[in-house]
Amino acid sequence: MGMNFIVKCFIVISVASCFIACKSSRLVNSAQEKEQLAALIQLIESKKYQINIKAVYPFNTTATNQVLNTILFPTGNSAARIDVQGNGNFIKIMGDSIDADLPFFGERQISGNYGTTDNGIRVQNLMKQYTVTTNPKKNTVTAKLNANNNVENHTFIIWASNSDRVQVIVNSSHLNPISYDGTIEPIVSEDVQ
Repeated sequence: MGMNFIVKCFIVISVASCFIACKSSRLVNSAQEKEQLAALIQLIESKKYQINIKAVYPFNTTATNQVLNTILFPTGNSAARIDVQGNGNFIKIMGDSIDADLPFFGERQISGNYGTTDNGIRVQNLMKQYTVTTNPKKNTVTAKLNANNNVENHTFIIWASNSDRVQVIVNSSHLNPISYDGTIEPIVSEDVQ
């Protein structure tokens, strides 16, 4: 009976130490997540960052889906997700200005400039109504801003998480909504021109 008692005590102590170790590990992760979120909030509020676009998620009608799937199928892309890594598409937030060069795949609702070869979303202008909100439970930061390119008005919703992953939704006065995935990085002062 003495040996069974020792084995039971050993099992109880082992299980208890596992729970304690897991709990302390979660506390370390939680503290680390809080630090990462604080750094992310500081970056977004500094208005000195760049988002490098990796993928595009168009909002398409059935007709657009059929055309895009026919064109994109041989490349491994689809109308639902288009990989644009390496194309150099970006969004730069610098003080009160935005510089964005984004591809657009979808439908134009209102005619734009005739004779232009720029079919993407190109904005180099001052921002309006830049707001930042945080969600500590989800470890996310959201920035919302408005900007125009002298032809169209755009609303950018930037959703960033601790993993440096960013999702951007762009609503336009002339284009169907579109979504982008990418990564975020600070702009160091030498990069700002």
